[in-house]
Amino acid sequence: MNEWAKFEETSLPAKEKFYSKLSQTDISESEYMHAQNVWRKFNIQNLGQYSDLYLITDVLLLSDVFTNFREKCITTHKLEPAFFFTAPGYTWQCMLYYTKVKLDLLSDIDMILFMEKGIRGGITQCCTKYSKANNKYMENYDAGKPSSHILYTDMVNLYGWAQSQCIPQNSFKWLSESKIKSLTTETLMKLPDDANEGLILEVDLAYPQHLHNRHKYIPFCVEHTWLSVPPESSND
Repeated sequence: MNEWAKFEETSLPAKEKFYSKLSQTDISESEYMHAQNVWRKFNIQNLGQYSDLYLITDVLLLSDVFTNFREKCITTHKLEPAFFFTAPGYTWQCMLYYTKVKLDLLSDIDMILFMEKGIRGGITQCCTKYSKANNKYMENYDAGKPSSHILYTDMVNLYGWAQSQCIPQNSFKWLSESKIKSLTTETLMKLPDDANEGLILEVDLAYPQHLHNRHKYIPFCVEHTWLSVPPESSND
């Protein structure tokens, strides 16, 4: 549909007109027969009416889905999702309502900036474009080479799990100089994940040489920084 005049056409376009440039495929014969059946059953007179029927169906189906979503949310969490702009905003309020937790409002700008420096997010991945396994259970296994496998893993409910752990709530304060000096690696490693008090630290660390090659595609402890690239290496 690339001009208004086409809405006045009185017959369904030929099957080849439904070619998808996105998937580079034609519709099946059964799909085209379904379109013809819809045209007849609803007594469609032109493409404008056919388009209107699609839009009405789309909106009504979406309304049914959202109405069911609202009912489920209200029954489960006692909060109306239509009062929220996004699903993450809704789930955040559900957490506050369910836990009854009282969160301190941070008013120290330096403390806020300190915490923001530690935020990491977005896509983290190993950008290996091609990997080939030498799987002994496959037909093309090469017994002369080491056996290897490819395993796909994914974490389910990543954010939900994280928010169900112990997280900072209140009583935020800077550590004294003497307290910082008393901290040792051993002390920090023994600190329980569910302790009543936790620490947010900024540290300088050494990355062991023996881990460089092993971690070269996805190093730990990433940080936001600007690198000055020498002109001679700009094309590498």
